[in-house]
Amino acid sequence: MTNKDIVIKLIGEGEILLSNLEYPYRDDKDVVLAAVKKNPLNFKYATDRLKNDFETVFDAVDIDGITLQFASDDLRNDRDIVENAISNNSLAFRYAGEKIKNDKLLSIAMLENGFAKLRDLPSDLRSDKEVVLAAIEHDGSELSWVSDEFKDDYELALSAVKQNGNAYVRASDRLKNDKVFSLECFIYNHDVLPLVPYELLKDNEFMLEAVKVDGLAIRYGGFNVHGEEIVFTAIKNNYQALKFVSDVYKTKIEYEKEAIDIDGRCLEYLSDELKNDKDFMLYAVGLDFDAVRYAGEKLKFDKNFLFAAFDINLNSFKYIDETLKSNKNFILEALEHGYRITEYISDHLKTNRDFVTEAVSKKGFDLEYVASFFKDDYDLVLRAVKNNGYNLCGAGADAREYYPIVLAAVKNYGKALKYVGYERKKHKEINLEAVKQNYLAYE
Repeated sequence: MTNKDIVIKLIGEGEILLSNLEYPYRDDKDVVLAAVKKNPLNFKYATDRLKNDFETVFDAVDIDGITLQFASDDLRNDRDIVENAISNNSLAFRYAGEKIKNDKLLSIAMLENGFAKLRDLPSDLRSDKEVVLAAIEHDGSELSWVSDEFKDDYELALSAVKQNGNAYVRASDRLKNDKVFSLECFIYNHDVLPLVPYELLKDNEFMLEAVKVDGLAIRYGGFNVHGEEIVFTAIKNNYQALKFVSDVYKTKIEYEKEAIDIDGRCLEYLSDELKNDKDFMLYAVGLDFDAVRYAGEKLKFDKNFLFAAFDINLNSFKYIDETLKSNKNFILEALEHGYRITEYISDHLKTNRDFVTEAVSKKGFDLEYVASFFKDDYDLVLRAVKNNGYNLCGAGADAREYYPIVLAAVKNYGKALKYVGYERKKHKEINLEAVKQNYLAYE
């Protein structure tokens, strides 16, 4: 192994530094590149001859483009060298020579691909609108580095905000106080609104246009701009806007009726007073049956209110408090009123024999939805079909063949014939009783 090989090995192991080696080694391409592989900044200690050697510099920037900073002025202005450096490290462009940096087309290409920043360019290019536009379209924050003239340029400032909402704060005060500019910025980037001057946020005309874009924009306007048109436009756009408006709109029935007419989900943000107003909440149920879920503490367990809600739309039962779905007395009374809710009661009740035994005689009971082990209990099924012949559809296979059950079912409801077991359906008496009860029994 030669001395050179030993040196290269020790450099790779970190035992020696290029900066401590004698001239011949610092002028040796292989040794220098081995050092650059260990740490790109080692190229600083290469001889001037190597720093001006095309092949050495090309190989060095191929390892890491950052080594371009140590190349000779001539090679930092060599396009092939610079492009190779940038391809390995985008930061390398800042070390390119002035000739390269003054190449407008190349600079624009570097900016568009994120390989350069405006601050890396000569002042004359930073004053070129085309160059600046290329920079901010890639990175809106570059607006920070442009002249006051460009910060006041509508097109440039808007392009910056489109790319990065925070660039809005770098636009000129004149533009930020311009309703049209600020609104257009908001249209492209909703993050802008908190940065808009307070004077605009207090402006009814501006806020009306803003809530047309995003209803939640209302959160940034003072209560003094929450006029009816703004409020209801915001709610129409996004029902959650209601939680950001003045309490006036959360307590007055006439306002809230208009709000829930727009979107029933507004109920979530109503005052407790309205959520406990029976007439108002029943009005809401009429618009959307799930309104029951928003009932106040006084109404959510009020039997009269809940039964009135069921009368309006039985689907509202799905949204009552879960504890009521397990309340035996409440459910039995609801079934007695004829509310067909068995499908939605708790599993505990669906499997409870005492409950089912009592429930089968209620008008609203549906055998179909209780536990399967009840469906071939002849006594229970017989009582169920006497109450409502349709319950035969929920009976087990054996029960559908049991004569007393089948006969009782068709006598109560002729169309139950279609649920009768295959063998029992052949019986003449069963068919006669079904038709006697309903001449359309075969349909």
